[in-house]
Amino acid sequence: MTRPLPAATTLARPVRPSRLCLAVAQVCIVLGMPTAAGDAQASGGATASVASAQTAIRAGERLSDWLLRNPPGAGDDPAALAWQVPSARQAQAELKQALLAQLWSARDLQADETTRQRLADWLRSLPVTGRVPLAIVDARWLQANPDQDPILAPGHALVLPQRPGTVTLLADDGRPCAVAHRPGTQARGYLQACIGEAASEADMAWIVQPDGRVQRFGIATWNAEPQSEPAPGAWIWAPRRSTAWPEDFSDRLATFLATQSPTPIAARAAPTQTTTPIAARAAPTQTGTLASAPVGATQVATPPSDPVVARPGVYTANDWGFVGLLQTPTARMSPAGELRFHLSRVEPYTRGSVVAQPFDWLEAGFRYTSVSNRLYGPEIAGSQSYKDKSIDFKLRLAQETAHTPALA
Repeated sequence: MTRPLPAATTLARPVRPSRLCLAVAQVCIVLGMPTAAGDAQASGGATASVASAQTAIRAGERLSDWLLRNPPGAGDDPAALAWQVPSARQAQAELKQALLAQLWSARDLQADETTRQRLADWLRSLPVTGRVPLAIVDARWLQANPDQDPILAPGHALVLPQRPGTVTLLADDGRPCAVAHRPGTQARGYLQACIGEAASEADMAWIVQPDGRVQRFGIATWNAEPQSEPAPGAWIWAPRRSTAWPEDFSDRLATFLATQSPTPIAARAAPTQTTTPIAARAAPTQTGTLASAPVGATQVATPPSDPVVARPGVYTANDWGFVGLLQTPTARMSPAGELRFHLSRVEPYTRGSVVAQPFDWLEAGFRYTSVSNRLYGPEIAGSQSYKDKSIDFKLRLAQETAHTPALA
């Protein structure tokens, strides 16, 4: 579906097989997903349905002006507005080439050649868009904050996609899986919908929201943390620990996916046959990967009806003010940048401390202690209780994993 065209608009003859240009209003309706050269191709070879509208800009106008001239229509997703800048394409093209090169150079990666080739083919089908993230897509807020209101220049493009009803999971075997969006469902719920119980093998999830934000969260039992829900149109990459995908590859992949449109896979790489729920056609195998399907074909799944909400571990301070319990320290650390003041009383000790976490691997603090059943010295301070001062450091030596504890 597309946004309705003005009644007086006339269509010019197609200048390319995948694009119709409106000569009067200078509006281009892009069919499918444009490639780096601007052509639209479905990765499966079939022409996809129209999923976004690209409206001409006026050179020198600000984004807020464009937004006021082009209010979103029914079904549009303003939060996913894509600002495409030609000067950003070079860096994104280099990022794409780095991903493809790392696919074959990673030594510890537990992925066979077929999986690597499948993911490489899928990455090659994605365009270099030049998309630049936008902080907030609100015309009035941008007018009140002109430093956040970019000036549009010739060659820039603004693409307003329609809001899809799915979240797309890219499985670690290179197969995309489109899952119906369900409010309240977190990343692990969508992962379970696609690979079943094998989702328990995933420790981290990279979520690419439709507005281009990249978020990384722990989703396993041992490292679960509060996380944002994937919005409709979001991408999820959550490789299983047994596949040993390098973290820097996952970071790069998520960054590149943030340059893509949130358009659902069904509109860009749709197979010719009608898709059915994954449970009816592609049950997970013993290794947890999706059952055999053509490269680029869409897998459709349904998230669980009772999603599990991740609850993070609670970090408490011990009697000395450091992360721990009672008088027992722990190798875990509080988030970097935290500063806390601590006061405790355990007869006969009264302790006051200031503890800082400047880095995620270092916890440091100063402690002052009063011992009420011992005098400081009658000759020095009369009946004043004994005082003691100390400086403490805790250094992380090894990170906590799914199988080993942290060491500090």
